[in-house]
Amino acid sequence: MKINEGYEIRRVGDEFVVITVGDATKTFNGMIKLNPTGVFIWNKIKEGIDSEKFIDVFAAEFGIGKDVAKRDIDAFLDNIKTTGCFTE
Repeated sequence: MKINEGYEIRRVGDEFVVITVGDATKTFNGMIKLNPTGVFIWNKIKEGIDSEKFIDVFAAEFGIGKDVAKRDIDAFLDNIKTTGCFTE
């Protein structure tokens, strides 16, 4: 999975949001507010982490089991897919 061109994360005060720039604004014109978990997931995807390793790293970071980690990652991705910011 990779983040499509034109989607960038920005810090606004104490919060993080994803915005679109350039041609991406033609398909999505808005902001996506991310909580700390969402920021972590976004950054790992940006780093290009392998999906199996991703679950292990996420579980370790948040002190949860791998099954919970996979469920949380999948839920985040399902919620954000409609924005078009990711390519599988």
